[in-house]
Amino acid sequence: MNLTKELSLASTVQLRLDRFEKILRTAGLNTLAAQASRCGVTEGCLSKLKARRYSPSGRSIGSILAAFPDWSFDDLFEVVETGEPEYAH
Repeated sequence: MNLTKELSLASTVQLRLDRFEKILRTAGLNTLAAQASRCGVTEGCLSKLKARRYSPSGRSIGSILAAFPDWSFDDLFEVVETGEPEYAH
């Protein structure tokens, strides 16, 4: 049995900001309050997601996708490496 753990870089999900901002503008959502209301999240949550201060939760991902049904997960979000090491299980 091989007990060696493989080291890799951790990944996270983040908004595709350029595309997301364009979608918001096209929808006429010009204020953070209007954007958050449409997305079904708080202004604080949306602000932090847009600033990439934290990764979206499953609930916020679902809310944002439900708010823009013509757009897919891959349209609005991307998976990126964090640069932090992670051991594979």
